Amino acid sequence: MNQNPFSQKVKTYTFSAIFLTAIAVLWRSCNFLFFFDTSVDYFQKTPSHTGLQALWVLTIVWLLSAMILIPQYAFSPKARPNTGRASRLTGLICAATVAASFFFFRECITFYIANARLYNLLAIFSLLSALYFAFRFLGDTPPAYRALAGYLAIIWLALLLCATYLNLYVAMNSPFKLTLHLALLSIMLHLLEEIRLDTDHAFRITHFSFTWIAVFHCAMASIPVLIAFAAKRYQQPDYLLYASLSLILLAYLASRAYDCYRLLMTAPPATEEEIAAEKAKKKEKSNTNKSKHSDGTQKEGDDSHVS
Repeated sequence: MNQNPFSQKVKTYTFSAIFLTAIAVLWRSCNFLFFFDTSVDYFQKTPSHTGLQALWVLTIVWLLSAMILIPQYAFSPKARPNTGRASRLTGLICAATVAASFFFFRECITFYIANARLYNLLAIFSLLSALYFAFRFLGDTPPAYRALAGYLAIIWLALLLCATYLNLYVAMNSPFKLTLHLALLSIMLHLLEEIRLDTDHAFRITHFSFTWIAVFHCAMASIPVLIAFAAKRYQQPDYLLYASLSLILLAYLASRAYDCYRLLMTAPPATEEEIAAEKAKKKEKSNTNKSKHSDGTQKEGDDSHVS
């Protein structure tokens, strides 16, 4: 039986995150159906829109508070979420979908000539980043390979963010563009936490928080937008693909959130030896950085003295 007292807090955060995400998705879908001005592609300034914004901020603040309310060493630094069956299946689907987006981005070169090089890079990195999700499907791949593929996926997401930002056919402050960008940034944070674990860094509760924030933003960028398309409230074709891609990534992230939940329900707290070892690592790293900085400063001083 798990004796970790912080597992109950993780359970509270998990179920509250599911509840808040469901409410926010339903609320935004209703706003698209009843309070969206199709002539300008913006939400009407109504109490419903303001209330959703307040709920949005509240949800993110609540999820980030886990990093404060759950101590750094509440769980063993060696804890690692296993890749469950759902994560493997959704990883395979993500790999196929991301690789298939190669053809879409190649077509975009024709329509967005000014950003042709950017879309060319997007097409290339869509194939490379698919490796990350393929490795997740395979499961038993070297962590170093997953970490490298994770960085490729982050570059792909960053390129996608740049391409959509520079798309002048959609307003800079469009609710579709802003939500997509929040989703992309959240996924990047999640991937950075996954890479930390693959490079043998200590597990920390930020992995849990960032994963749920990514789930929340992907849900907001996919389900309500697809409902808006189905109801013919919005017809920009690029964002139909982005919403579909966000939905598939949502399924993968939800699977990883479940893997993390299973881990934290059984993971023991950090022992005194593990805490001491982690503190020693941090101290050694800090001393190394200080040494490099002092060596660099001394070298600059010597160079200036010679000149």
